[in-house]
Amino acid sequence: MKSLEVLNKLTHEELLLYSLLAIIILTTVLFLSIYMIWVPFWPARLVHIVYLAFHFTLISALKRKRYLYVKLSIIITNIVQLSLATFLWFPLTTNYELFYFLLPMGSFVIMDITKLKERVFALAISFASLFLFFISRFSAVNFYIYEIGHAPARIISFFTILSTMTILILYFYLHAYYLAQKRVELEYLANTDSLTDISNRRNFYNQSKLEFDLAHKYNHTFTLLLMDIDHFKKINDTYGHDAGDEVLRQVTKAIKENVRDQDIFARHGGEEFTLLLRRTDEVKGLLIAEKIRHLIEDLDIMTHGHILKITVSIGVVQFTKSLSEFDMLVNLADHALYEAKRLGRNRFVFKEST
Repeated sequence: MKSLEVLNKLTHEELLLYSLLAIIILTTVLFLSIYMIWVPFWPARLVHIVYLAFHFTLISALKRKRYLYVKLSIIITNIVQLSLATFLWFPLTTNYELFYFLLPMGSFVIMDITKLKERVFALAISFASLFLFFISRFSAVNFYIYEIGHAPARIISFFTILSTMTILILYFYLHAYYLAQKRVELEYLANTDSLTDISNRRNFYNQSKLEFDLAHKYNHTFTLLLMDIDHFKKINDTYGHDAGDEVLRQVTKAIKENVRDQDIFARHGGEEFTLLLRRTDEVKGLLIAEKIRHLIEDLDIMTHGHILKITVSIGVVQFTKSLSEFDMLVNLADHALYEAKRLGRNRFVFKEST
């Protein structure tokens, strides 16, 4: 449980860098094991031991929030280590140069590309990696100081390809998962009222217009309620906007607990709410309107040491096929709401939609 709490406290940048350091450390341990068992080449052993120890120090630097230092250290040490391996240590049969493909990906992942300097650095590293890959792969610029046997070369090649592909798969999976999460979050923010946590006006219209079209096509029926909290401005002026916000939340809670999941309940704007009751005829719609009016009237809202009593006015309309557009139904509900206000508030008024 404690480890989960620690993870939840990490920023996205910190989580990314910790994950990258973990991958680098695990990969380094893997290749160090190969050098210790199958490839007795002391320069590679020494460099990997230093490389491993240095990346452990980066964990400490990351805890101290030295983000840019950690980013630059990861990229530069990887370029140095890769260049040593591809130009000095091992021949092409090891396929070690494939690790160059990970550098552009890593650069763009860990660098903050909203900042010009980091964006330019990531681009520079990407092109440098591409250049070094082609030089190591297709030129005679190499100084191999270790004659590696066929079997050890195949072992290094196998683990190089395995490591590269595993990291790429993990990257694309995590990237796709992260984008999917962000898409869900953005859809939620775009469709939800932040104060009351119910649908906003935009989402209400999108869903309701679809229901309107379905009702026309399949001869369904529905009831539309447009509700407005009475004397809401007075509450804000007398007790402050915090009290007004609490009233909106409590009204939302009371209504939400007494309607079906299939109904479309939304904050229309300000102190207005809309409720579309699917598959509901006129009689049931009016009963629900009266139930909501009564629920709100009975609410005791405690705020700033005061108990607030509020009421709501409701305009009610019933769908009929004589209406060609959903906006016409909303306008009728608005007229009914205005009539409820004119007649003294704390009531509902039904408007014929013929």
